[in-house]
Amino acid sequence: MSAVHRRPKLLPEPTVARLPIYQRIAEELLRRGNDTVSSDDLGRLAGVSAATVRRDLSSIGPFGTRGSGYQTLDLSRRIFEMLGGDTEDPTVVVGIGNLARALINSPLFATRAAKIVALYDIDPNVVGTVVGGLEVRRLADEDPDRFEQPPAIGLITVPAQAAQDVADGLCDIGVRAILSFSQQVLLVPPGVTVRYVDVSIELQILSYHLEHGRGPLSGGLWHNLGHSPVGAGTPS
Repeated sequence: MSAVHRRPKLLPEPTVARLPIYQRIAEELLRRGNDTVSSDDLGRLAGVSAATVRRDLSSIGPFGTRGSGYQTLDLSRRIFEMLGGDTEDPTVVVGIGNLARALINSPLFATRAAKIVALYDIDPNVVGTVVGGLEVRRLADEDPDRFEQPPAIGLITVPAQAAQDVADGLCDIGVRAILSFSQQVLLVPPGVTVRYVDVSIELQILSYHLEHGRGPLSGGLWHNLGHSPVGAGTPS
């Protein structure tokens, strides 16, 4: 009888959101010469409890040593592998305005698990120009068969009223994950993931923390790294 292949269990969304924060802390600690970090210190730097850290990290496999904490190199590597590792997901960007140009020309896509393969706009003054080494095209004219690998991720940086049409077009060319900077809730087919980046919401969250007397990360991540005895003594 053939073996039954089960899909790996999905991690809770809050855990997935915290893993990149843990990885960045581990990378910074490595640069500063810290070989280990306790769950207490990692939680304080990430703005969560030590129990949350232990629960999050236990979900990606057993590692860490009671009494000495987590090896920062192992921590960074394990999270890197969990979040896609060296995979470069083909990514397209729709709406080539100031925000998109800043993203395209930032180090973001040189260091993380995404590679921009196409740019789209409808402005005749933008279509046909070259941005970041790629010619801007019209999404409506795209032939998905021209890609070696079908686009996996789509970034939407268009006005809200155009976002749904863009999302539909991205799904038509095979995109399975969308990061939207538009203030519009998107309707997508099953199997397509949508994440929203809304600065107004983030400002409201910051205002809440200011109103209630503390920031989400008290003192700031790198401030804490520079002024605390990281990596010493507390059990993981």
